[in-house]
Amino acid sequence: QARVEQLPLVDGCADAIVSSYVLEHLDEQQVVPSLREMARVLRPGGVTLHCFDLHTESPFYRWARRQSCRE
Repeated sequence: QARVEQLPLVDGCADAIVSSYVLEHLDEQQVVPSLREMARVLRPGGVTLHCFDLHTESPFYRWARRQSCRE
């Protein structure tokens, strides 16, 4: 087991990252560090797949809404 903000993996070692209903359970302070950590372990040209519930008022949902409203 590991925390999503501190994955025990070396940089660029993953061909793909799959998170299945994880992001909506993070505290708002965990969202950006977790996404950065996923990006760190993903190899250049790698693929990410995130499944999450948008019918909630979770911290991730609020964070994602703010990102989509930026200019």
